[in-house]
Amino acid sequence: MSTGHWIQHIREPSRLLLAWQSSDLSAGAERTRFAVGELVKDESAGCILKYFDSSDVRRAEKLGYEGYPAFRLDRKEHRGGVLETFLRRLPSRRRPDFASYKAQFRIDPSLDISDFALLAYTEARLPSDGFSIVNTLEGVHSPCELMLEVAGYRHRLPHLTQRPRSGNVVVLEPEPTNSHDPHAIAIKTNVETIGYVNRLQTAAFHGWLSENMVHAVIERINGSVDRPRAFMFVWVADAPARVAA
Repeated sequence: MSTGHWIQHIREPSRLLLAWQSSDLSAGAERTRFAVGELVKDESAGCILKYFDSSDVRRAEKLGYEGYPAFRLDRKEHRGGVLETFLRRLPSRRRPDFASYKAQFRIDPSLDISDFALLAYTEARLPSDGFSIVNTLEGVHSPCELMLEVAGYRHRLPHLTQRPRSGNVVVLEPEPTNSHDPHAIAIKTNVETIGYVNRLQTAAFHGWLSENMVHAVIERINGSVDRPRAFMFVWVADAPARVAA
């Protein structure tokens, strides 16, 4: 069930992260979403894929990451057909139900949105692999609206005394004492933590929480019994945010 809020301000990104997460659902499996590369807008090529060489990538490789299938991992930069390849993860704009697809991500049907921004606002996730596109939210200014998945919700759900519902107000609270990530930002209903902001997006949220009014509600609860999912709708504004009725 959705509360019916709409994204009305599209903030065009210049860089997106290519993220990968192991599909292993067994108990104790590492479910971290690793930044393994970036998609960068380019005037001549349209979009460039640059693979990272980092400790996160090496951790991902131990869990089965082998690069994006269409682009060899031993070549660190790819220019040809990058945007077109990743757009295949989304339904065609020519489909009669494309407006409905946008609505799933609360993108106002009247808004024009570029292909690059569409990847950012939908994350281009597929059930068949562990890849997704993450908007770093760098340089995003208010006012803006976002719909984001609550990270770790599946693991927190069994420990909650009350299940979240669509429309519940949530509070975003930094957790500097978090032993796993001192930059973590908890998402709370009442006093219970239901999950976290995606760790690849916390830098932007720390800035917003210190300089702007941030308001968020549970937008949608869905998924399956084995993989429940929760999404929040976020407003970032210079003045106190007002929630649409």
